[in-house]
Amino acid sequence: MSQNIIKSFFLIIIFSGGFFYLTVFAEETVTTQLTAEQKAQTETAQNNCLSLPEQKIQYFPLSSLGQLGPGPNQGVHTQNDWEGTNAVDIYEKEGTAVIAVTSGKIGDSLGLMADASGGVSGYYLYLISPDNTYYYAHLKSITPGLVSGKTVNAGDILGYSGGANNINHLHFAAQPPLNPEQLLLPFYQCAKEKGLKKAWSWPVTGGTKNNDYGLFFNNNYDGLLINSGLSTSNIIAPADGVVRYVYTGGDLGVTPYYGLGKVVVLEHEKNGETVFTLFGHCADIFVKDGQVVKQGDVIAKEGSSGLLNSLKMNAVVFKVGKALPISQTNTRDPLIYFK
Repeated sequence: MSQNIIKSFFLIIIFSGGFFYLTVFAEETVTTQLTAEQKAQTETAQNNCLSLPEQKIQYFPLSSLGQLGPGPNQGVHTQNDWEGTNAVDIYEKEGTAVIAVTSGKIGDSLGLMADASGGVSGYYLYLISPDNTYYYAHLKSITPGLVSGKTVNAGDILGYSGGANNINHLHFAAQPPLNPEQLLLPFYQCAKEKGLKKAWSWPVTGGTKNNDYGLFFNNNYDGLLINSGLSTSNIIAPADGVVRYVYTGGDLGVTPYYGLGKVVVLEHEKNGETVFTLFGHCADIFVKDGQVVKQGDVIAKEGSSGLLNSLKMNAVVFKVGKALPISQTNTRDPLIYFK
């Protein structure tokens, strides 16, 4: 920003002890103006829904709209403080610029953070604005010269994103009563209205989920069971991708996905990140390994292969994972991809 210094002079007449005194005061007012480059950057951010000046926070926390993870109180973070419980994770590739959501000062607490195993899971910092405090964590690096007490403007780069637990993401929290998920949703709504961001399609025609991610039949479960009640329901590709695994053998064959019957796995690129989707208990599979699919393509049919045979029900198990084979160690809640 460029600065203009305006000097104002004031003449004050004071009467004291029978005499008049003339005093001149000079006051300097500093005004800031955006340079042409900064104006262009601001306009680009607004066009890409990364800056919404009318919102509570003027900028999205990253320089691109990553995938918004589960919101507060959804069991993702177990800490008792607001930095953990009143937070969201934004899944995005490593090295994405981390942005000041509003103007303020960097808090006193800034540095490297330890993970549960005693290792390091990146940098953290607090951004303190006049009306709230925001917390960023799992940064790969901090902008040089960014220190406690430094004043920053909305839109400034604070550092670059990293991750934790082998998942690239930024952890973003807002001090209550603000809800970080509600703060960020307008940016996604803007992107959808402009056609900049496309949510996934529901994978089973007419299907509804039988469980929430993480729990099914009172056990830990790393996927959703979707049931339409119809053996004729199609399974569709939720997003563009490539078929990476197909199993059409016996119900209890030796596969990485024992008990899931006929299985198909797709690979997708989502906001610069690779994720995999798995569909199990299929009746029929209509694609082959290596085939390119488009969002909405029919890839299989709902069925009861695998262990569902004993339950006499038609359904599809739907999982989203970060690596192959998909397992409990690398899955995440599929519902975040439909926002």
